Amino acid sequence: MNILFVTYPHVGLNEGGLHIQIRETASALTSLGVNVNFYNPWHYYDPRNLDTCHVFSLDPSGLAYARHYARNGVQVIVSPVFNITSQTDKFFGAKVKLSSFVPGFYKNISASAYLLSLADKIICLTEQEQHSLIEFFDVNPCSTTIIPNGVSENFLKASPDFFRERYKKEKFILQVGSIEPNKNQLASIQACKESGRDLVLIGRPHPEHMAYYERCRTEGGDRVTFLGYVGHDDELLYSAYAAASLMLLPSFREVMPLVLLEANAAGLPVLVSETVPVHPSCQAGLAGRFPPNNWRALAYAISACTMERYGCNQSLIWQTVAKRILACYAQ
Repeated sequence: MNILFVTYPHVGLNEGGLHIQIRETASALTSLGVNVNFYNPWHYYDPRNLDTCHVFSLDPSGLAYARHYARNGVQVIVSPVFNITSQTDKFFGAKVKLSSFVPGFYKNISASAYLLSLADKIICLTEQEQHSLIEFFDVNPCSTTIIPNGVSENFLKASPDFFRERYKKEKFILQVGSIEPNKNQLASIQACKESGRDLVLIGRPHPEHMAYYERCRTEGGDRVTFLGYVGHDDELLYSAYAAASLMLLPSFREVMPLVLLEANAAGLPVLVSETVPVHPSCQAGLAGRFPPNNWRALAYAISACTMERYGCNQSLIWQTVAKRILACYAQ
């Protein structure tokens, strides 16, 4: 099977969740004997030699590829990674309608709608994402399927010793992600200070939110350790999950955050904001919920949390997920 992976051109500027999702999916599919091509604008991909064009994201840049290959008889699969709900944007439905009736209005949204209409199958990460696509874009439910993200097996077998020997820290709280307002590190900092807990932040500052990063540094004080960027294949990352007592995920908006799956694989309990979907397989590690705009509620949740680790979960490793995606291609 010969597959072409396509996404927006600037995806490689940071190692975010989508970048990791695409890379790990490709690696797992390759191990199953699939030939995965990452789109290169300097290379011609003959439609006669392709079985599937898999477009990741609803970014308008993917439309040209989907339209070209659909016209040439190649099946199109779309992974939208769509993270708008009725709660996070009450007016998005109106924007979609305007984009379809008024030429030039919300052109990005109309391009996303067209992209979805070309898909032979739409792979949603969660039921919430599936519901949002049906609600806003009126996609046919039969054209959708739900296949969650996966997690590296390294999170299952990591040792805490590597992290503890380097940083001399135990019983700390962990948050992983780029430092920016949506990830809400400031709430984590304020809550950990209030509850008297040490916090370790892994992630680089988002270049468009340096003022936010500086505020986090100022607010952090002695209780917060900023490790900066740590590669997704770095032993230090796996060991940090193994050494931590609790993971925080206070984001305002997510589709299916990889950090939640990684914590679940490592047996690390997680406090998750009320606006973030939690996959059923991760329920065992869910230590509590809180509104993301209320750091005092998070501080209370931290103080009330027992922080007991539980057994590692290997139900969503990338190899298992890739088999489901492969079955979707074959259908």
